[in-house]
Amino acid sequence: MSYVHLVNCLLLTFGPLNCVYRSRKLHLSSGFVGLLVTILFFVMTGSVKTILMAFLLPSHSSPATDLLKSAFNSLDAVGLYFLL
Repeated sequence: MSYVHLVNCLLLTFGPLNCVYRSRKLHLSSGFVGLLVTILFFVMTGSVKTILMAFLLPSHSSPATDLLKSAFNSLDAVGLYFLL
């Protein structure tokens, strides 16, 4: 069961990146190294977002906290913008 969960998580994590990689014709110019750079950049962006959320968000919920969560979630879009 844990193997199926691992495969599911990997597909959900790297599947969208692979779709962007294939649809933008990036695979024609950069090869497999470009895909690895894309994955590394995505993991780094997610790690930075997680660390910022852990350190800067308070434990109680408020409208300001929800606004900060939305701002941190937009870091994924900013990361993809700079990558592409």
